[in-house]
Amino acid sequence: AMAGRKVLKPPGAKKKRRYRPGWSGQIGAIVAGGIAIAAVAAAWGFDWGDTWDSNSAGRGGQDEGGLKICKMQIVAEYPHDKDAFTQGLLVHDGRMFESTGLYGHSDLREVDIETGQVIHKVDLDAKYFGEGLTVHNGRLLQLTWRENVMFEYDLDLNPIAQHSYAGEGWGLASQGDDQTLILTNGSSMFQYLDPTTKEVSGTTQVYYDDPHSTADTDVRRAVSHLNELELIDGRIYANVWGGDVILVIVPETGQVTHVLNLSTLPYYEELRKQKNEPRRDDVLNGIAFDEEKRKLYVTGKRWPVLYEVELPDFSSCEYMLKPGSSST
Repeated sequence: AMAGRKVLKPPGAKKKRRYRPGWSGQIGAIVAGGIAIAAVAAAWGFDWGDTWDSNSAGRGGQDEGGLKICKMQIVAEYPHDKDAFTQGLLVHDGRMFESTGLYGHSDLREVDIETGQVIHKVDLDAKYFGEGLTVHNGRLLQLTWRENVMFEYDLDLNPIAQHSYAGEGWGLASQGDDQTLILTNGSSMFQYLDPTTKEVSGTTQVYYDDPHSTADTDVRRAVSHLNELELIDGRIYANVWGGDVILVIVPETGQVTHVLNLSTLPYYEELRKQKNEPRRDDVLNGIAFDEEKRKLYVTGKRWPVLYEVELPDFSSCEYMLKPGSSST
C-alpha cells in the first residue's frame, strides 16, 4: 500500500457532590512528588490559587474519585515537521496520520514516525481550517474548525465523502466501529455524534472534583478548552488548549481522574526561552496511541519533535490533597 507514494521532507461513603462551573485564571505551580507542574494559563478555565508543596500535594488518603497527577517519562524522541500546526494525531495499524490547521496551510498527511518525513498528504482548500482526526470503521475522519464540514478519507488519503455537523470542531475520537463519535468544540462538553448522521445524540460535562476546596461537600469544576482526543484503554486522553498537561477522562461520566504532567518535556524549555516571541500558539497538542505496540506519542503545534512517552502507571500516580490534609 506504500508503493508509489511521494516522500516529502518535513519542512468510603460517597460525599454529597455539588457542581460549580469553572472560572478563568491560572493554575499556580504545584509540586507533586518533587516534580513541579508549571503554571497552566487560563486554558483550564479555573484557578487553584495557592502553591502547594510536596507535603500537601499528597500521597494518598483521599477517597475514590480524587484527582491524581502522574509523572511522565520520555522513551524516545523523533523528528517532527516544525511547520505542522498539529490539530489531530493518531496511529492505525502502525501508520501515523496527522491533521494540520491554519487557513491556507491545512492538510491531512501520513508521517513516518522515525524520520518525520511526510509520506503522502492531501491539502485542504484554503477556506478550511483542519482540526481533529480519528479512524472510524476503517476510514479517516477529519474535522474543520468553523466550517461545519467533516472530511472522510480511506486509509490511502483518497477523499470519500463530506459530512456536516453543528458548531465548531476541535477534537474527535471514535469509541469503536459503529459506536458514537466524541467531539470537542473548545467548551467543557463532550458531544456524542451519531456515526451515520453526525448529529449530536448526547452531551457530557467534563469535570474534576476540586482538591483545593475546603467545603464539606465535594465541589465539581468544569474543565473548558478541551481539544485533541485519543481513546486509550477505555479512557479519553485530552489535550487542553494552552495547557502542558493531558487529562484522563471517564467517557461515560466526564470525570477527570488523572492529570498527566508533561511540563518537563525538553521542548518546553525552548518555548519558555521564546516566551516573548509573537507565536504563542505553539502549544502541546497531538496524542497518538499505537495499540498493538502499546506506544504513546505526543507533540505540539509547530514542534520540531515527537515524543514517545511511557504509558502512565496509574497505581503510582499521587493524589492531590486539599490543603491541610495529611497522608494516611
